[in-house]
Amino acid sequence: MSDIFFNFDGTKWEKFCEKMMRHHYTQPYFTSVPADDRGDCGLEFFTRDGSIFQCYFPDPQYSMAEYKKHVQKKIRTDIMKLKKYEPEIKKFLDDIVIKQWVLLLPENRTKDMISYCNTYKKKILLENVSYIHSADFTVKIETADSYPSSKSYALKYGDELINLPFKQIDESVLNNFKDSSFEKNITRKSKFISNKPENFANSMTGKYLKITNYLEDLRFNYPDTYQEIEECGRMLLGKMQDLIDIEGMSPDVRFITAVRDQNEKEITEIFSTIISKFNRSELSYGYIAKWIAECNMDFE
Repeated sequence: MSDIFFNFDGTKWEKFCEKMMRHHYTQPYFTSVPADDRGDCGLEFFTRDGSIFQCYFPDPQYSMAEYKKHVQKKIRTDIMKLKKYEPEIKKFLDDIVIKQWVLLLPENRTKDMISYCNTYKKKILLENVSYIHSADFTVKIETADSYPSSKSYALKYGDELINLPFKQIDESVLNNFKDSSFEKNITRKSKFISNKPENFANSMTGKYLKITNYLEDLRFNYPDTYQEIEECGRMLLGKMQDLIDIEGMSPDVRFITAVRDQNEKEITEIFSTIISKFNRSELSYGYIAKWIAECNMDFE
């Protein structure tokens, strides 16, 4: 599952899907069905082009067998509601003819769901539901990646702050990083900055690799915010350089502390309503690590 959904549950997923699909179809063509009044009859949203949508957020810890079992149950249960609640649904739809039933999942983990959807398409067609188009009707699974621009919109303007995990760095990544120009910069500069250069270098290496991964995840999932972060990062890196070149500060531990505080202040002012406090804190140190690793200046 994409890291952007790691802290979601069923309620958050449904709210996200509504914001995404409302943006995709636009207001005149999209209707959300309230579930609080005697249930939703097996549909969360429907559209003027003849699409019915249902949302489901499987437990991320499910094994493949558990995932299949629960998703299949969701498909067969909700598809058959189209017949069970036919009179009520027909009143919702008015004159709309339904051509597709879509289950929105955070990810589709197996191709077996395609054939399972086809099986239940045939079963519901045998029920001769009055509002279903007998020739063009399909049953399918879609994910947020099916609607890329609307996915980005829903992520950016959703109620949740961006809170991507800073992934742990495995041994193979560390081995590939060794003897790179970035690793050499960190090792050389750590001797000037800290009286425990080996510990400091190890810490900066971890933070540099983590922020590199984080920014790549941000670029993929939140491209607009990524561009803003990159602009902010260039500003922060320039300020770090100015503290040494212009203000004559010595690159020592006190310098690192001052820069961290400066970074936290700038990042909080710009991104407090967009990015979680945990992510902002990691970014503050992460940009120090980027500066140490990527700037080729020699400390004296």
